[in-house]
Amino acid sequence: PDRRRAFASAARQRVQQLFDRRRMVGEWDALLSEQAAAGSGRRAKPPPPETSGQHSAVRAPQQRAGRRICMVISSYHPVVGGAEKQVAQLARIMISKGHLVRVITRRYPGLSAMEMIDGVEVQRVRTGGAKAQSAVSFITRAARAIRQYAPDVVHCHSAFSPTLAGLLASSFDNRPLIVKPMCSGEITSVLEKRGGSLRRAAL
Repeated sequence: PDRRRAFASAARQRVQQLFDRRRMVGEWDALLSEQAAAGSGRRAKPPPPETSGQHSAVRAPQQRAGRRICMVISSYHPVVGGAEKQVAQLARIMISKGHLVRVITRRYPGLSAMEMIDGVEVQRVRTGGAKAQSAVSFITRAARAIRQYAPDVVHCHSAFSPTLAGLLASSFDNRPLIVKPMCSGEITSVLEKRGGSLRRAAL
């Protein structure tokens, strides 16, 4: 019990730090600078361009230099919550610094598979079935989408399905993976689930 409380307290502290925008952007800048210095050797594929209007379908390549960043989250616009707002804000900051950003998320009925939203490229993957089946399909399809995009770094928002997708995709190479818990109790919840010790080891 004491060990679990200590771990939960450390996780809560880390989440509070992660919610600090200046710290979060600073850590991203440091990581991307290290990546640029190391030189991954991967040539970035340009994403589709912004067209007129706030939301538009993705159609043609966009000419822009920078690192390729993939953000994975279970839901995104038009689903709006605290986590979705953070992803959108961070994505726009990274784009303003000259990087390429793609958000990979679930595809809900009526939404397109690819879309440009406020300058952020969004790819939605289909899921279906009961809760467990839907989670598995999201993990496998999101992992496939990550590998196809071939980013320089993967940023997973939530230690649940998004992180498992990131781990699965990163198991094929040495791509950096960042995990951002959604709340202070999320890591504890992950450890209590089946295979929690394996997840902790992977993280």
